[in-house]
Amino acid sequence: MRSLSRVAAVLTAAVIALAGLALPASAAPLVKYRTGLNFSLCLDVRGGTGVAGQDMQLWHCGDVPGQRWEKRGEYLASDLNRNLCLDVRGGAGQPDQDIQIWHCGAIAGQRWVRDGLLLRSGLNHHLCLDVRGASGRPDQDIQLWHCDPNNAAQHWHEFS
Repeated sequence: MRSLSRVAAVLTAAVIALAGLALPASAAPLVKYRTGLNFSLCLDVRGGTGVAGQDMQLWHCGDVPGQRWEKRGEYLASDLNRNLCLDVRGGAGQPDQDIQIWHCGAIAGQRWVRDGLLLRSGLNHHLCLDVRGASGRPDQDIQLWHCDPNNAAQHWHEFS
C-alpha cells in the first residue's frame, strides 16, 4: 500500500511538471519579417542573444529565435526572451534612431502599427522601421526613418 502511495505521488508530480511546460491556449503564433530589399534577409537580433540593448539587423532568414516575434497587439516580443520587445533606442520619435530589443512595457517606442508593408512607430506615425542605407545585404542596421510606402527598405513581409 505504501509503495502504491509513493507511485501515485510521483505520477502526480510528473503530471504537474508537464502541465507547466504546456503553452497557454492563448499564446500568439510567432512571426518573422522579411525585408522588401532581399527576401532571403530577415529582421534579426544582432548576435542572437536575448539581452536588453541588443541592436537589430538584417540577417539570413533561418529558423532561429532571434528572428521570431510574438505579436502582442501593437507590440512585438522577441522569441529569444519574451520579456524583451522591439524598441526605439532612447525613445526619441526622430529619424535615424537605432532599433533594439528592450524590456517590454506599455511605451510608445515599442508600438508598431502595421500599414500595408510598413511598420509605423508609435512615437511618430511619420516614422517607420527601415534598413539603414537601403542595402539588401546582411549585417545592415535597422533604424527609424521617414515613412515612404515606395521604399523597399521599409517593406516588411510577415510570415510564419
